[in-house]
Amino acid sequence: ETGAPLRVRGVLLKKGGSRGSNRRNWTIRTFRLDPVKGSLAYYDAKNNLKGSVLLRPSSIVAAPDKVKLRGRHAPDNDGDAWYFELSNTLDDESKPRDVFALRATARREFDEWLVSLRTCIAALADVKPPPPSST
Repeated sequence: ETGAPLRVRGVLLKKGGSRGSNRRNWTIRTFRLDPVKGSLAYYDAKNNLKGSVLLRPSSIVAAPDKVKLRGRHAPDNDGDAWYFELSNTLDDESKPRDVFALRATARREFDEWLVSLRTCIAALADVKPPPPSST
């Protein structure tokens, strides 16, 4: 869109899944976007793969106007949470996954991730299947 290179690696806060309780903590993860495969993998501090999200042509990147975050996750004084969600995605077993909630640590990173993810999704929608083989 802007001619700027895509953000394909960076640190984001990921909202964890609830395992038995309703508590979902935010965890710092390193993310890597593969625009060719349409995958967003995330790693822990020791660079161990923790999971991945497979984007689809129908995936949606949304940045809600209002976000209710409590405690230490509440927005700073400027009121900006840099929060966004991925929906209509698949997990690493190709099963549909719930909304994937993420937060950037700064406005620039937030903007770059939104553009990069939306560009990747648009490219997936433009991919044409290979022609049938003539064998």
